[in-house]
Amino acid sequence: MTRLRRSVAVALFSAAALTYEVLLVRAFAIEQFHHFAYMAISVAMLGFGASGTVLALAGRLHAATAERLFAWSGVVAAISLVASPALVDLISLDATQLAWDLRQWPRLAAVYLLLAVPFGATALAILVALTLEHRRPGTVYGASFVGSGFGAAFAVAILWFVFPDRALAIPALLAAGGGLVCVARSGTSSLVRTAALAGAALSATVVVLPLWTLDVSQYKGLPQVEAFPDARRVAEHTSPLGWVVAVEATAQRYAPGLSLAYQGEFPRQTGLFVDGELVGAFPSAGPDAEAGAAAAAFLDWLPTALPYALKERRRVLILGAGGGTEVSNAVTHGAKSVVAVELNPDVARLAQNADGKTGGASVEWVVGDARSFVVRTNERFDLITLGAVGGLGTSAAGVHSLGADFLHTVDAYVDYLDRLAPGGVLAITRWLTIPPRENVRTILTVAHALHQVAPETVQEGLFVSRSWGTVTVLAKPSGFAADEIDALKRWTTRRGFDIDWYSGLEQPTTEFHLLEEPVLFDAAAAGIAGDRAAASFASGYPFNVSPVDDARPYPHHFIRPGSVGAFLQSSRGTWLPFAEWGYVALIATLVQSVVLAATLTLLPVAVSTRGARRAFSFPLAGYFGAIGLAYLS
Repeated sequence: MTRLRRSVAVALFSAAALTYEVLLVRAFAIEQFHHFAYMAISVAMLGFGASGTVLALAGRLHAATAERLFAWSGVVAAISLVASPALVDLISLDATQLAWDLRQWPRLAAVYLLLAVPFGATALAILVALTLEHRRPGTVYGASFVGSGFGAAFAVAILWFVFPDRALAIPALLAAGGGLVCVARSGTSSLVRTAALAGAALSATVVVLPLWTLDVSQYKGLPQVEAFPDARRVAEHTSPLGWVVAVEATAQRYAPGLSLAYQGEFPRQTGLFVDGELVGAFPSAGPDAEAGAAAAAFLDWLPTALPYALKERRRVLILGAGGGTEVSNAVTHGAKSVVAVELNPDVARLAQNADGKTGGASVEWVVGDARSFVVRTNERFDLITLGAVGGLGTSAAGVHSLGADFLHTVDAYVDYLDRLAPGGVLAITRWLTIPPRENVRTILTVAHALHQVAPETVQEGLFVSRSWGTVTVLAKPSGFAADEIDALKRWTTRRGFDIDWYSGLEQPTTEFHLLEEPVLFDAAAAGIAGDRAAASFASGYPFNVSPVDDARPYPHHFIRPGSVGAFLQSSRGTWLPFAEWGYVALIATLVQSVVLAATLTLLPVAVSTRGARRAFSFPLAGYFGAIGLAYLS
């Protein structure tokens, strides 16, 4: 085989591996939760490591043997890229039960091994190609890099046009192309040529008729809403930013923290889901949506309507606009100018086109990163609001604990406060978790930001209200006047919301919803008192609730040694409120990786000759292990 043809084959194998790895990240994010997507990287590394073990066990290869192994590796890569996801689809793995169901561990191991096979096959083909070109390996090495770069870009590109389940079949086509290049020469055995042609035919067929489906976790919102009797999908889009589905159902209700005292009408809604997780809802089209002002009345009973109890908020900025509920909230309460920022263009498009009624207000939808917009704009706003995102269940379970979030750091809150007009208010609503974690951090973070922006009015600049399921924090750099506090108190009392902090409050109200401990009040008092008091409070709290900055943007990570103790000492039925499933999944996959990696590393040593075995040393293994850890870090 010529060097050029071998390099082309290697480029195709590398492209297939990287495309598959990126698409696995998307598949894991859809089927499980996004934190599980990290497993795609470790699976790929395991497969590549296994290829080295196989080659080490094979020993020195003759050129003819290496040529056959190269061709067969490419053929196996194409076939395994079809067989692997098909077999994984047959395994009933529920990653959320890893903490207590031991049956899930062998299933996870099986998934791990099956997904590693394609990476091992493609890596073995590349390694064999390098040995065949050992005198001038640069061409093959460069082809591998070119193919990898193309594969990463190609995976992102196809996600704009192909839904993830079908896209997962495309890497097999690339590998099949590499296999055909390997056998496109005289002298190749008929068996490997037939296998290569069969692999190419199978790959092309599976792109049209996938052998698998992406089964969304039952704990996500999409399967739950689609279980409603009359639920139907009204829109579906895909992009590298996520798989977006709009579902209409009579029983669909999205109103985070809605007052239990509300007795009015509720409009028919269409739920919006990204990768199966609920991100918002908008009024459904049709006769049922023509309820006028009465149907929109529920907006005034949402916790996010609290800042509108103050004087008119004419210019409103909504960050993470989602389905547009807060846009409707602003328009309903008399805003004249509304800017809604949403990262996902498909979500923004669906929400923007759902209801053209703006009540005479100027509504501008901006597709982009919220932090970038805040830093870039010169406009100032009377209200900047961030609503509760997703559902209460995912927030309580801590499925986003490993996710970076630059919208809720100290630096972010300082940016928001700086963009307020004189007398402007920052409003942040988060889901209430028990024991309180995210809400406590939000309060401490807002207080810390106020100390930086308006240290002289911090005492009067904070107001905290609580519903049955959410906590709303208002920050006003100029401070809340006495009449504004009275207006907020009247508003919350009428809707059955409790108050946890304002200047002069001696203890939180517990007229409607009772917490076992006044932790939100204590957090606000400590945050207002200053950094030293806030740090002392945070250090004594069972969970990590200290404010985070842009250098460590993980505001949903709360677990610490003390909380692990509470987790382990509790009966199984009370584990869920303490759990951070991101770390459970990370630890589970780490254990699998370490065991398998150690086995693959030591296997060649165990079967090697006595002399080769003496060449192995633990300092040497530690040296290369340190290099690997440095690479991963």
